[in-house]
Amino acid sequence: MRSPGQRQIASSVLDPVVASGVAALFPPARGVQGTPIPRNRTKWGTRFGYFTTTRILNAYASGLFCRRPNLLALRFTEKTRFGALDLDVASPHRTLATFAALETAATLRGLRLTLCRSSSSGGWHVYLWADDFVASTDMHAVLWRIAEGAGITHFKNGVCELYPDPHHARQAFRLPCQAEFAWLSPADGTVVRECRADEPERNLRALLEWTSEVAVPSSVFSGAATALAPPVVVAQMPRGRPPKQVPPPRASAGLPNPDDLTLQRALTYRYDRNAAKRGKPSFSTAGLARFREGEQRYRVGLERPGSRNEALRNVAFYLFFVGYTRATDRELLLVDWLRAKHNGHSAAWLDPAQREGIFAEIRRLVVWGPGPTPRQRAAHAVNESTRKAHEDEIAAAARRLSESGIRVTNRRLVEETGLAMNTVARVWPVVRRKIRG
Repeated sequence: MRSPGQRQIASSVLDPVVASGVAALFPPARGVQGTPIPRNRTKWGTRFGYFTTTRILNAYASGLFCRRPNLLALRFTEKTRFGALDLDVASPHRTLATFAALETAATLRGLRLTLCRSSSSGGWHVYLWADDFVASTDMHAVLWRIAEGAGITHFKNGVCELYPDPHHARQAFRLPCQAEFAWLSPADGTVVRECRADEPERNLRALLEWTSEVAVPSSVFSGAATALAPPVVVAQMPRGRPPKQVPPPRASAGLPNPDDLTLQRALTYRYDRNAAKRGKPSFSTAGLARFREGEQRYRVGLERPGSRNEALRNVAFYLFFVGYTRATDRELLLVDWLRAKHNGHSAAWLDPAQREGIFAEIRRLVVWGPGPTPRQRAAHAVNESTRKAHEDEIAAAARRLSESGIRVTNRRLVEETGLAMNTVARVWPVVRRKIRG
């Protein structure tokens, strides 16, 4: 239950100078609150929403007015003052040797890292601060290169998470210097200084002192995303999926072994073993020609109208052989390539109403592999026949109910048809749309 005057906690408890200093570190953003629970864990999700500066400060000061403090995690915006590597307790990289390697890689670039404990769970956050706001993409590129220099190659939950990260743009990051946050010694990993929930102003003063000591000039990050790791930024696909970054294709080294039958079966443009006897070029000859054409198209883009479909096939072929074996990576790269390199030669792409069809075409194009087996085709035919029968049955039942003046509901349709509620709930909306035209 909210205590009296809780909205004014920040202004009544924290020094105005401290409050303004913290406001200069964290821009308002969407985030989530949580509370500590037993066994050194945090229960996130007690409150979601947009957190203004006042609400951010209230989260820091909540330990004075609640049994347990409200912990706050915010999403990164387009600009940030800091970035961090998140190493969970079970991560193989949560070692002093790894942090020493990270420090070495950072020092070579004139940067300073700080080793911290994120909470009582024991996970590590390795921070990098800037003296002013920099592009989040630049901060991501610098941290990624530092981690790569320390031998970290996999970035995923439980191993190493990198923030800010366009791969997980919607994931919030726990703010530093809240309850149970601590600075660690890089020599032996022991706690040097710990933040307590009942000392918010002391914690925030320590935060301001820390950032002023270790922050590096923002000019160091200017253009880093382009200079260090040029990303291919892909706009959000029309399926509710968050944006994703995929690195650009690596330098080509030629085709793999053309005699690999598994590889041959994975190609969209198929060649059988008797291609030469049928007057077609061999796999190695035709495949290499398509690879070179895809390489040229990827660099130049479309050069004439009516070439989009073939160009997409060639570029997808090229992306596969330079290392993008995951269909989702090729899909994102193809969309971004077409957006940047259509050169005005694709009338369908220039018409927003037709773009969904192009997205569907790309999704079909990147799913390589052998077609469905006869058993799968038969099962699909049965499913289609059953779905059509259910649609006809539900449509007839809805028509009878309407003619009788009875309101059409899922329960009425179940009673009328004898079908399961799940089936009616899935099929009736489709039938209703067809009836309404």
